[in-house]
Amino acid sequence: MLPNRLLTLCSASALLLGTLACSGDLAAPLAHGQPEQERVSVTNDVNVLAVRLLERRRDLSLHTGDTISSMRLDAVAAPSNKMAFTEHAEVLPPMLETRSLQATHAAFADGLAYVAYALAGDDAQGAVDVFDVRNPASPRLVSHATFRRTDIHTLAVSNGRLYLGTGSQDREQGENAVLEVITLRDGLLTSESVRVALPSQVVTGVAIASGRLWVTTGTGGRRQGGLTVLDAATLKLLLFDEFSDARAVAPNASSVMAVVRGTPGRVRLYDQSSMSLLREFGVDGLSMAGGKASITSRGTWSFVGAADGGVQVLQLRQNGRVTGTVVGSVSRPEQSNLPKEYAVTNAVAYAGDFLIAANGGAGVWVTHTTDQTTAQTNRPQLTPMGRLGLPDGLSANFVATNYPMLFVAAGNGGLRLIEMRMMASAAP
Repeated sequence: MLPNRLLTLCSASALLLGTLACSGDLAAPLAHGQPEQERVSVTNDVNVLAVRLLERRRDLSLHTGDTISSMRLDAVAAPSNKMAFTEHAEVLPPMLETRSLQATHAAFADGLAYVAYALAGDDAQGAVDVFDVRNPASPRLVSHATFRRTDIHTLAVSNGRLYLGTGSQDREQGENAVLEVITLRDGLLTSESVRVALPSQVVTGVAIASGRLWVTTGTGGRRQGGLTVLDAATLKLLLFDEFSDARAVAPNASSVMAVVRGTPGRVRLYDQSSMSLLREFGVDGLSMAGGKASITSRGTWSFVGAADGGVQVLQLRQNGRVTGTVVGSVSRPEQSNLPKEYAVTNAVAYAGDFLIAANGGAGVWVTHTTDQTTAQTNRPQLTPMGRLGLPDGLSANFVATNYPMLFVAAGNGGLRLIEMRMMASAAP
């Protein structure tokens, strides 16, 4: 069982963070803020939680008539299959102190889906939902927690622990980025947590690979942030690599860890075993300060949600060698009634042979990609399929998939729970 405490991260120079001095793995009570039982409130009563989940049961079409900007593709293939979408539920956003929170991130594990929430604006308030999605046609909200003075921007789950990437206002000085590790009980939330103070203002990405936590932090602060690597079991500091505007992190197979940076767009590649920096290369987009980014991998390929750069398609490995090459892109949509700064690619996920991109106010777009799971030299062939028929004005902050489930974080529109079905094309 993890105790309630705040671990303060030390750099090699034993820099003071806030009011707590670093010395090895220092554990100390929370320096400021409410007692833990008042800061975190957990509900596991499914009857109480059910009122936030509204059944929809409607098929969603793909709108192909929407205009889309020119697309830099190496080839275009006619898809041999297609995807059908059915919306099963809309989840009303949680409320904290009469204010509505926005879904920011989601992850799947063991038939459950974990969703993070934050409060738009300068104040920090957050929440986490847990959904039982073992029956995709009948998802259930089974656990919920609210976090006062703590925005939750990203999360990951592994081995009975939920790792929350937050921006905290519990501390009166120093960096505000905090990694919060929640003990899960049968997959459900508890108030038992460890909190690790990290450099800069907010945790922007968390990945778990090779027995380690790979955490990105950024957006200013006394220290600009970068990549922090912790032992996943002990939370011992293994590496801190300082650089600006770290926005997302994800593994590529078992050899490479990729970190996305902004202003301008770049990707840094690390060896998962040695944690050494292999190379850094540029990508289009990510030129807007404070914007979101995401990265996900399949086989030798990675896909970056690159804000104004749309979806950037990367080859990170080829025949055992680390390459780091941009091989194509899917541009962000252009809509005549929407300013360009509102149509940015916040996140991208994949399901089978389809890329699904959250494009902010332009909604959710689907692109077919040829199956390149094992290919080493052939570039993916990309075919835009259209915009998912969710309500106009819905702002897509994030998408997460675990076939057949698709979760769409919809800003003030709450969360949409959608089932996907692969459908073979009819024979000619």
